[in-house]
Amino acid sequence: LAAFRAAVPAAEAFYWPLERRTVNSSGSYGAMHAKCVVRDRDLGIVSSANLTDNALEMNMELGVVVGPSIAARVARHFEQLI
Repeated sequence: LAAFRAAVPAAEAFYWPLERRTVNSSGSYGAMHAKCVVRDRDLGIVSSANLTDNALEMNMELGVVVGPSIAARVARHFEQLI
């Protein structure tokens, strides 16, 4: 996250606190597993890749670049989740 913030200082990152997550009967918490980035609601990437070195540099991953209408819908969805 620190490297991402250094590379994109205007980016917003959101943390999902444990106390707001659903817990199953085994005591496991829900996890944020979304893998996408939206820039200014006009460009986005939806991908199978986690934002890790291995995912971005070594793994075979697949992603789709989306334009304004889909990027704006993804941004609105995240706002609803937050």
